[in-house]
Order: sequence, then structure tokens, then C-alpha cells
Amino acid sequence: MERLVFSAAARDESVARHTHLFAQRLIGPVRFLNPVAPAKASAVNIRHRGTTATPTATPAATASATPPPSPSGADGR
Repeated sequence: MERLVFSAAARDESVARHTHLFAQRLIGPVRFLNPVAPAKASAVNIRHRGTTATPTATPAATASATPPPSPSGADGR
């Protein structure tokens, strides 16, 4: 359960603040692991998981792209 919160702390400022309070002994384990904190951490991690999957380019899309300009310029000088 703690791992869930710590991984979310790297992705969300409010979860990081909550984790900081626990690490500095300003809140205890009961408040650190109250039902709201793991639920928010789960939401942050699920949201992050959804944004990391990027679609790959299809061969047709890459073939139609224009090639980069040559280092010597377009007119060959």
C-alpha cells in the first residue's frame, strides 16, 4: 500500500506533500494511510498509466512524411 502512495508522490504535488508530512513525522501512519490517501494515489497512478501509452506511427504515415532538408541546403551548394 505504501508503494502505491510513494509512486504517486512522484507524479502529483498534493500526494507528494502528504508523503512529505509523513516522512517528516508530522502525521502518523493512521492519517498517512487513511482511505482517502490511497484512493487518490490510485487515481494518480491510473491516470499516469493511461498517458504513457503512446500510439506508434504506422508505416503509411512515416512514408508520406517529407524527408529532412539536406545539410548542404536545398539547392545543393
